Amino acid sequence: MLNACYNTFWGKVFMKIDNNIILNRQNPTLPKPPARDPLDIYPPMVCRAVFEEICILANGDIVCSCADGTGNRIYGNIYRDRIEQVFNNPMYREIRNWQLYSKPQSYCPVINRDCGLRTFRADNEYNEVRHTIKRLQLEPTSYCNLKCLDCLIGLCKNDLAFRKKRDAFLSLDVMKDIVDQLQGLEIMFFYNFGESFLHPDALPFLRYFRSRNPGTVVIVNTNGIPLDNTIINAIASETLVNHFSFSIDGLWQSSYGTYRKHGDIKKALANLKAMAKAIELYGTKNKVNLIWQYILFEWNDSDKEIDEAKQLAKEIGCKMLWILTHTKGASRKFTTDSHEYQQLVSSDDSMKNLSSDLQLENFLENEGSKDGISLASLIPESYTLTALKGASVRFPLTIQNLALIPWKKNVANAFRLGIRLLSKDGTFIRELAPAFLPDEVLMPKGKISILIETTAPIEEGTYKLMVDIVEEYVCWFSDKGSPPAIITLHVT
Repeated sequence: MLNACYNTFWGKVFMKIDNNIILNRQNPTLPKPPARDPLDIYPPMVCRAVFEEICILANGDIVCSCADGTGNRIYGNIYRDRIEQVFNNPMYREIRNWQLYSKPQSYCPVINRDCGLRTFRADNEYNEVRHTIKRLQLEPTSYCNLKCLDCLIGLCKNDLAFRKKRDAFLSLDVMKDIVDQLQGLEIMFFYNFGESFLHPDALPFLRYFRSRNPGTVVIVNTNGIPLDNTIINAIASETLVNHFSFSIDGLWQSSYGTYRKHGDIKKALANLKAMAKAIELYGTKNKVNLIWQYILFEWNDSDKEIDEAKQLAKEIGCKMLWILTHTKGASRKFTTDSHEYQQLVSSDDSMKNLSSDLQLENFLENEGSKDGISLASLIPESYTLTALKGASVRFPLTIQNLALIPWKKNVANAFRLGIRLLSKDGTFIRELAPAFLPDEVLMPKGKISILIETTAPIEEGTYKLMVDIVEEYVCWFSDKGSPPAIITLHVT
């Protein structure tokens, strides 16, 4: 079951399937990247997926991310290739090189259009050669029990080059082998296109994955209808999933069924309620984040339906994620600049409520940052430090405010300097003590050099310090594409 952000994204791409898509698949060589302007101060924009993520389709094809759900550029196949070799093969190096040396923009030659995933600014850690896979996007099956409007699976049926091989299941043994090849994952997305819980071995696989990766965050998106009590109780009692999202766009069958063709609103809501009760029964509410995802359309955005859905979510005990979309039938009442939208969504991170195309639009309109705020330059005097165990660590850092408006202070969501301690391979360990920002850097274009002080770990080894600007209760700037400072720390 595809996440709504990418679902609406593909609705725009595949309504017109042209010769460029076929050509890209048959001839995967990339065109020459557009040259950078030597006066451009911004780092290149990249898609993190091609540097940190592996996406495996149900037919075994390895593609750069869920944005290439039809396999315009196939980097390998799990049935004949080993993942590490694929992730560092010439084709991967070519796409990374293309992004790193092209001008700062969101265009991607693989899909031949702007991509909502290419919105992160590259820091000094990004290069075209070897990288560690931190995230896995696994599509266990491409089959679905619904026929949602604009879904890629239905649209792919019109693509003669893809029709014969897109419908598939990955076997349990193959999925286990994928897991065995990947160690130290931070996140595993157990969905892409298709409904994951139509796979007969979805539960055995999740159990195997959790046994091999107890600390990895597992994220699932489902329409909820294929779930049964065995699956629901296992997920709740064994915490097999950390973020479990039900895509239910409406409260009444008439509105819900307009988009979710062949869907049963009663069964979807019944399973949502059952999941909430199971989480409550097993005491795992702080471990399993239950989400009701609701795409806002013209046919499901009445005050009555919205109010009743909010009340039901409160009674069930789940969070609501209201998604704004740009596709056909999008709500006209709830838009990015409407008062109704601001009242409806959470103020802590409204970007999560936008489809991928709307996120990209916001990114471009605000010079590549959320509301023109989350963009800074952080340059340390040295990118390598050495310290004794548990000793004080001091280093100079030059900070420049590249935002369009001032950063605030002395308020609930004030701006500060954050420091994260990472392992040598980039795995998060803990957050270190924060630091305040001087007044000189709060105004747009403000720039200052300050001395940062923190404490080294008590165990010897090589670590990394990630230094970033933080808008309290909102985001770390790196979450919005602003490059943090990454410093290697050798503790002796």
